[in-house]
Amino acid sequence: MDKDKKLWTRPGCASCLTKIALDMIQRSTEDEDLKRELVREMYGKLQDISSKTLTVELANEMLEIIEDKTGCPDPFIEEKKQSNEIGTQVAARIRKVISSGKTEEHLRDAIFASIIGNIIDFATGDHEVELDSEALFTEFKKIKEHGLDLDDTAQLFDLMKDGKKRILYCLDNAGEVAFDKILIEFLVSLGNEIFLVVKDAPYSNDCTVVDARQVNLDEVPNSTIIPTARFCLGFTKNNPSPEFLKALDEADLVISKGQNNFETFAYYRDEKGIKIPILYVFRAKCEPLARFWKVEVGANICAFHSRLLLIRNERSF
Repeated sequence: MDKDKKLWTRPGCASCLTKIALDMIQRSTEDEDLKRELVREMYGKLQDISSKTLTVELANEMLEIIEDKTGCPDPFIEEKKQSNEIGTQVAARIRKVISSGKTEEHLRDAIFASIIGNIIDFATGDHEVELDSEALFTEFKKIKEHGLDLDDTAQLFDLMKDGKKRILYCLDNAGEVAFDKILIEFLVSLGNEIFLVVKDAPYSNDCTVVDARQVNLDEVPNSTIIPTARFCLGFTKNNPSPEFLKALDEADLVISKGQNNFETFAYYRDEKGIKIPILYVFRAKCEPLARFWKVEVGANICAFHSRLLLIRNERSF
């Protein structure tokens, strides 16, 4: 992979990173002098941003500095608990109104639910979260009516319908995983095996083993929870656990959930020698990534990496 090749980083990414960093600083300390020191350091880090920058890695560097200097390991602890509770409630309502059976229609409804969960994101600068049961259920009804803006559900169903596939499902945020559970249960019902990748300790509002258990993901049959190292948003070249690498090596499909997992999986795909299909499932919540996919902000995406190559008209990137 040509590391100098421009991906999706744009000048506006700096404002997003600034907003995320300032929010984390406010959540992590009450020491005003330390806040000012951290703000100066964050602006210094932003001098490194360029078209060659992978924004998620710069964000990781910034968040690591904030935690190291404030000593606050879990600034989203209350929001994560609330997200898991509300997510579980709304997911139960969704189960009552979606199609049943082992059909492509049911799969698409499960994808809708999974994408609604992706709204629960406290680490995207221009994205606001309305953590409310009615608001989330209304969003599900909207997406069910509107549909997907990029839709590879048919190809996914063809790949999964006969079962006996191993899926590496890289989860995203706390709360969101309650909605992913609907999709996970459907894929398992077809006779597939799923490895569920989560963080081994708190990081931003990413799903941890604790969050997975709070929404009872550990009770889904034919599935295994795999913790991988923290201090990363998404999947990076430095953080995989041995269990993750083994599951990746044995998998027939990767489901990459959320923007950060997309950014890192797409970027490191060639370097890691990932040859199996990768399915990206997320809502495009920022302008640079929406532009990269050639969709509008707010677009709902369920697309294989092969489709992205066609959209970009490139063999790799």
